[in-house]
Amino acid sequence: PHHHQRIQLAYLKGSWHAGNQCNAFEHLRELTDSIHDDDALLARCHHTLGLWKEEFDEGEVEGDLLFPLIPHDLIPPLSSSLESIEAIKDILKSYKEATEYDSTWYKGWHSWALANFEAVSHYQRQRKTRGLSSRIVAAVHGFFQAIALAPKARILQDLLRLLSLWFDHGEDPEVEKVFTHGLTTIPVTTWLQVIPQVRLPLFGSLPC
Repeated sequence: PHHHQRIQLAYLKGSWHAGNQCNAFEHLRELTDSIHDDDALLARCHHTLGLWKEEFDEGEVEGDLLFPLIPHDLIPPLSSSLESIEAIKDILKSYKEATEYDSTWYKGWHSWALANFEAVSHYQRQRKTRGLSSRIVAAVHGFFQAIALAPKARILQDLLRLLSLWFDHGEDPEVEKVFTHGLTTIPVTTWLQVIPQVRLPLFGSLPC
């Protein structure tokens, strides 16, 4: 059964890229609900749902993320900011489930961390403080997990995002706590990659 379900997932990905997004999305949700004893496959299904929800939310696909099965004339009006917050929560839920079903998978943690990082930016643009701290903490934790699992060539951008969160929010006790713990999960030499990136803005304008 697992072999056939993996083939189904591959087929649905192909269908999505061929332009049948809404159909592929609904069938992937059904496939995900039908899997009960393959955590690795469940992680990949939830991860794919998260990726596709992001494309819906960004307007790259026709359809409605929040109310996919309700006729449009029955959808209650929402402010654009509220709709975005609800969409963000739905996307985060899929990525979170991907990390829970396979806690050793780099892609799941990377997508979870990045989605939280982008949620932080969205909350700040909307001047929303409720829930902001939890998104920052989740992003920091997620990036540390991803960096610990990632191939070395993939970690530079995640390290820079981590530093950005630390510089902007490090005074928050909860952020400081998760950052301090995260430092114990990766080798100190990992940070050597970002030294040139950090030195330039710090010292680039100083006289020789």
